[in-house]
Amino acid sequence: MREADLQALADELTASGLAEQCAVDLVVPGSFEAGPATASVDEITALFHAYGVPQNLSREGTWTGLLQGMDTYSVAERTVFDRSRPSKPGQPAAGPLRLGTQRRLAALSGEQFRNHWWNSHAPKVTRHMPGVVRYTQSYVLSCSPGAVEMDGWYESLLRSPQSLTTDLFDSDEGKRIMDLDGEAMVDSARTERASMRRLQFFPEPAYLERSLRERSR
Repeated sequence: MREADLQALADELTASGLAEQCAVDLVVPGSFEAGPATASVDEITALFHAYGVPQNLSREGTWTGLLQGMDTYSVAERTVFDRSRPSKPGQPAAGPLRLGTQRRLAALSGEQFRNHWWNSHAPKVTRHMPGVVRYTQSYVLSCSPGAVEMDGWYESLLRSPQSLTTDLFDSDEGKRIMDLDGEAMVDSARTERASMRRLQFFPEPAYLERSLRERSR
């Protein structure tokens, strides 16, 4: 989709009451970091987020038509922490955005994976990864038929482009703790990580006003 098409989709979703706000994360071309888990980002090329979606969409034909051909997921998203605002005047804004899909180990049920991810892994990210300034987790509740299989994804906003090699972890021991905790829940051979560029969309005022007039007739 072109950026104008994404704006039009965001306009339609928000103006029709199907979402409160929209954003899209686009994969930045090229490998974000070395390693087998990042060698392929062919499955996920972009994520379109629709926030504030009503839970019961079975009667919404518009929604189905707008998202035709896309893999869709209903997720429980939570922000574990957000320390992205500059604490000092003149401090540079954070970036880039790192996205990683999560596919649980075969030995874990979905509930076991979520409990570990939310209650064990998240506090360790908070404690041992100072290079991450905002961390969110999206746990997949359901998905459309044929959608790429995943249990969820995380989004990490890094302190700076250099954070991957300079201050991502608080220490070598912190990195070891994070690696071991990840190995206890995620099948690393079936995950992917990528650098993303986020576009934020809000409904155009003129479009929203026109749509509301039409719906009130």
